[in-house]
Amino acid sequence: MKVRKTIQGDVMDKKILVFIGVSIISAFAARAEDPANDLTGTLAKVRETGSIVLGYRKASFPFSYVNSRFQPEGYTKDLCDKIMDDLKARLEMSGLKVDYLMVTPQNHLSMLKEGVIDMECGTTGNSVARNYDVSFSVNYFVSDIRMLSRYDSNINTLDDLNEQTVVTTVGSLTHDFFAKNLDITQRKINVYYGYDHNESLLMLKTGYAVAFFLDDVVLEGLIKTSRDPNAYKISDISFGKKYYVILFRKGDEMMKKFVDKSLSDLMTSGQVEAIYNKWFMKYLPSTGVEFNRPMRHDMWKIFLRPTDAIPNN
Repeated sequence: MKVRKTIQGDVMDKKILVFIGVSIISAFAARAEDPANDLTGTLAKVRETGSIVLGYRKASFPFSYVNSRFQPEGYTKDLCDKIMDDLKARLEMSGLKVDYLMVTPQNHLSMLKEGVIDMECGTTGNSVARNYDVSFSVNYFVSDIRMLSRYDSNINTLDDLNEQTVVTTVGSLTHDFFAKNLDITQRKINVYYGYDHNESLLMLKTGYAVAFFLDDVVLEGLIKTSRDPNAYKISDISFGKKYYVILFRKGDEMMKKFVDKSLSDLMTSGQVEAIYNKWFMKYLPSTGVEFNRPMRHDMWKIFLRPTDAIPNN
């Protein structure tokens, strides 16, 4: 009887040891397969510090701007907030601290590269040149570049710009854009670069510049929130399209994969439509503005097939 009990005990001990061994191996395997335990770049920084810093703009209404309570809000901020919700779930960090820091068209790239901010949630455009310095997400918005002028200026065509001064905001459009689209050398056009959108609009308002070139949706927002919205007109002619992206540090593939998936899921599932309608189809109590800008075909295209490429138009 003692021998039998001993044999049974040995068998049970072996089963327990095997079970423990399998459990340990499974735990290590699960840990190895979970990317959250092998993080790199920004996600590793977030895990270590328990916080993330997002850059926003002061006057890029309705995408990223400061409201009357001196807080950041806008369409892009709402998208970034959704991404942060996904990040908290992905890293199992419900207490993740999300800070917002104001950036400008002059410093947003340097602040990203130097690690002052971890993502930029503004109105930065997708471009081949910019890709040498930073990485960016799939496109989340598309607008047309147009010309804003005063009704009383009689500026209606490009010929009216000959020997005149035009303005854009620094970091928005390059000198090459004006050389290609306006033939500034032949027309003897002077290009001035405002510090931000408000300064560029002031240049137009005071007559220092006769035209303000920028994304039409941002121009529309500037007009609607100005003191005299009926004083301005936006050109019918488009000088090209601009695709908005969210920026993060160059070469951060894990961050890009995460942000792209979060944005793509938001767009392909149709959830983004409610966010779009909130900002572009409804009255905004905080500003007293209503855009009434139905979603265009080119917007539906980037929602249905998210890409970080610049589509052929």
